Amino acid sequence: MPRGPLAQLVADHLRAFERELPSLTVADAARVAEATLQMVGAMAASGPLDDAGRPAIELAMRRRILRHINEHLLDPTLNSERLCRDFGLSRASLYRLFEPFDGVAAVIRERRLRAIRRELCEPGPHHLGQLSYKYGYSSQSQMTRAFRTLFGHAPKDTPCAPQHKAILDLPDDAGMVSWSRILRQVEE
Repeated sequence: MPRGPLAQLVADHLRAFERELPSLTVADAARVAEATLQMVGAMAASGPLDDAGRPAIELAMRRRILRHINEHLLDPTLNSERLCRDFGLSRASLYRLFEPFDGVAAVIRERRLRAIRRELCEPGPHHLGQLSYKYGYSSQSQMTRAFRTLFGHAPKDTPCAPQHKAILDLPDDAGMVSWSRILRQVEE
């Protein structure tokens, strides 16, 4: 019985595939089945991963790590070292997985800032200092600078009108989109 991070990844993927199968179209199920076969083949291979299986495994690992990040956004110890330890990855492997998205630290920062933005649009008074510390920033000014860099405005100026609700409700891991990268490319 295979063991280790790759075997755990395949097991997690198979559970998710089984859970989601009833809601998949035939075409989507076929694509997922093909990726699953590549993952199982890569796990069973005795040598290094071949180029055919690598993308499927990297995608599944990235999704698994993203779920972990989303579940631990409020944990002040959430960082690349912790993720390496939790997932049995080398630092280089983790960085390689998230290189297309400006790195794992950028992903964590973006997720935290998006969570802050969602909270700012909820009813009730909001204390920026408390939100800053809640999401791992050492100061309100540090969070405000990061927020302004990502969204182009200060937290206190966050638009929460109904026409902006669709943007706030975009899933965090929709294809692992780096919204900050897209915005930078559009602005250039």
